[in-house]
Amino acid sequence: MRSLIAHCLSIDTDESEKPVNNFQLQENKVLVPLHLLELPQDISDLLPDDTELAYPLARMQEFMLHHYSNDHQKMGVYHGQESFDIYDDNLSLNAFKKALEMLVQKHPTLRTVFITSNGKPVCQVVKKNLKFSIHEQDISNIKSHEQENYIDEVVKQDRQNLFNVENPQEPLFRVWLFRKAKNRFEFLMSIHHAITDGWSSIEFLNQLYDLYSALKKGEEITVLPAANVYKEFVTLEKEIISSSDASNFWKLHLRNYIYKPLKPLSASVNQVETVAEEYHFDSEIIADLREFCRKLKV
Repeated sequence: MRSLIAHCLSIDTDESEKPVNNFQLQENKVLVPLHLLELPQDISDLLPDDTELAYPLARMQEFMLHHYSNDHQKMGVYHGQESFDIYDDNLSLNAFKKALEMLVQKHPTLRTVFITSNGKPVCQVVKKNLKFSIHEQDISNIKSHEQENYIDEVVKQDRQNLFNVENPQEPLFRVWLFRKAKNRFEFLMSIHHAITDGWSSIEFLNQLYDLYSALKKGEEITVLPAANVYKEFVTLEKEIISSSDASNFWKLHLRNYIYKPLKPLSASVNQVETVAEEYHFDSEIIADLREFCRKLKV
């Protein structure tokens, strides 16, 4: 880092177009060596007709998909589920569904599937158009606690229903909308961790809220596809892995490390019954909580 900072401070502005370590600074953008993303020729026959982009997997994606398919307990490891109880005096499920459709079209990661060969993923593909279903159910006619039990059962069944990673026609996420009352519904999203993470899920929710609010107001919205920067991350990872500097760094730091495999868990694990509880906080407590979080920067 010190070397990089010293280099940036010492470089002349008229030299900013010169290539530096396979990178080229141009119009404040970093162009990565995308030739590292080339795929074997024989893969082309496996790609769907509506392929927008195809490139290799990141190592973490390989790790997640391996453990997802080799999870002997079938517990849905790396299968994320998020549920949100939404109140809205001017509720419009049509606007909410439209906002979901627009975000899927906008973000390449939500249109990403994996191409497998002999049971192993060989590349990831961003599809131009991805067909997905929004499961909508009206449960407003049953009591509150029965609604929660019903949704809990759907969540449980969804977790047991693993994503078919080997089918490039099947999206790696699922969506439910449960209408609980005239102005209240629950939004459940189930998604494979290989195409998302915690940070991006928060950004997704923020964009979903903004789009939903704008659509309810009748605003004209044009959503342009977001740039796929993840392929650049994959490229940089490949370059680092093939770097002698990176290899020497880890050889130095791990030279005295002795690998010790973890022992299998021997103690029995008891099933614990989950209990849902609901609390209501007044506006003063919520304001104090927000201020405290700002001070902690969380």
